[in-house]
Amino acid sequence: MSAEFQRDYLLLDSKQHKWGRGKGKVKFTWVRWARRNWCDMRIMRRTDEGYVHTRNGIRITADQLREAIPTLIEMLEHMDAHDEEEARRKKRDGEDDESTPSEMET
Repeated sequence: MSAEFQRDYLLLDSKQHKWGRGKGKVKFTWVRWARRNWCDMRIMRRTDEGYVHTRNGIRITADQLREAIPTLIEMLEHMDAHDEEEARRKKRDGEDDESTPSEMET
């Protein structure tokens, strides 16, 4: 079941613990298979000969990808807002701790 056409777009180091430290890469590929266009998002594992496909991944159609893009953007915005709020909270809590004298200082 080889692809009729394949074009790689993105290859990133995996951040997942199991695939970290160069053991795995995340690969985004446009695949033409069974007379349809697919976006293949897959983990590639390291071997002595290079990186090879694993079963860990998904394949979605172009329409599914188009439908997912606004949701992915919204998810990123929420993740960024959460991280910014956490950073502000940590900074605020850290400043409060420094400005309040400890029991040893009083």
